[in-house]
Amino acid sequence: MVIVCFLLSLLALPSYASSYISSPGSLIDSPLREYAIAQKGMSLNLRLVVGREQEAQMVLDDFQVEFESKCHNFMRSFKTVENVLPPNFSSGAFSLRVQKKPSFISMRGLEHAQILNSCWEMVWHDGAVAGTIVCAFDVSKECSRSENSDVSLPSGRLYIGFPVWTKDGLAQCQVYKQEVMDRAKKCIKSKDDELDKMNGTSNPFLKVLYFLNAYAALTKFQRSEVGMLTREMAHIPLEDVRPIQNGLFISSRGTMWKKETSSKKEQQVLVGHALIRQVFV
Repeated sequence: MVIVCFLLSLLALPSYASSYISSPGSLIDSPLREYAIAQKGMSLNLRLVVGREQEAQMVLDDFQVEFESKCHNFMRSFKTVENVLPPNFSSGAFSLRVQKKPSFISMRGLEHAQILNSCWEMVWHDGAVAGTIVCAFDVSKECSRSENSDVSLPSGRLYIGFPVWTKDGLAQCQVYKQEVMDRAKKCIKSKDDELDKMNGTSNPFLKVLYFLNAYAALTKFQRSEVGMLTREMAHIPLEDVRPIQNGLFISSRGTMWKKETSSKKEQQVLVGHALIRQVFV
């Protein structure tokens, strides 16, 4: 199980620019924009966690945003996923109203991050496991707990993406993922059992036999669906999802990233993750 979780953690940063709409026909038959507009009035209360797991982290709490269905002029220059994909892959960008600014504790006491130019969109292609709700905003000033802090919320444009599913699509994906995980655990148990046998015998021929059996079990695991996990499968939650408008479900955990340009090539850089603490619909 530890190995399975480790492989899942390697895929922490999904490629939202290649998200596709899920296979359930009810979603394909209606324009994606309608499903996005249905989220109007929904509010999310978020916790932002800057930094990677097992490293120094910074927490910003009580960041609350409301989803709106109107656009503003500044969005014309706001480079979201819509700008790099055909229009049918994106709902288009809508305004995102900040109800509460994220707060954090520094050496100076309670402070709030200054959030500007916030908007959101829904991205979803044909044939993919899940779509994504992407929230984007500008942080006007870097936020840190102290001058010498090892971790801080960077200034500039940040993005947060939460995977979303239909009810039927999520159920199908969860069943498939559980089946794959169960098969993977059997492979790992078989490997461990053979290694125990190898360590428990003094017969050199049996040691070789048990080692080869263990290696075969490990190879079977590595060649399984879990051993070659896709980004989509890594983000299918077996629990901890929340219902939102129009029969969709959203993962309680999302990814936070920024974009950087290196050698004229734009790339996504992991900043941390976001947790949905409450949903108001």
